[in-house]
Amino acid sequence: MIKDGAITGRVTINNIDEPFTLLSSVALIKTGNTNIHNVYLMHYLRSPVGFEHVTGRMSGSAITRIILEKIKKTVIPLPPLNEQKRIAQKVNQLMTLCDQLESQVKDNQKHSEALMNAVLREAFEV
Repeated sequence: MIKDGAITGRVTINNIDEPFTLLSSVALIKTGNTNIHNVYLMHYLRSPVGFEHVTGRMSGSAITRIILEKIKKTVIPLPPLNEQKRIAQKVNQLMTLCDQLESQVKDNQKHSEALMNAVLREAFEV
């Protein structure tokens, strides 16, 4: 989780299998709990509610930051593990659908612009 700077609150899953170091602006969240599904946790922290729970507690005047103690105190709703997995799977499916729709919207915008340019060219050509 990014703790400070322009992208404060961004979260991803670390899949690195070798030793690594972190900048002080990054927090590594280890739950130590086998009853927490990592993808569910990531999606929760990326959700508007989760994002607000963590970043709504930012402090600082020049650079806002989330301190580790506040991250530790963030309350996260935890349904049973199977439900967490089901929620994470559904969110993944919906995010894929959103990506596809976003791509279609961009394509449609390009087609609309091309059509408008063709209409204008035809209308104003002498």
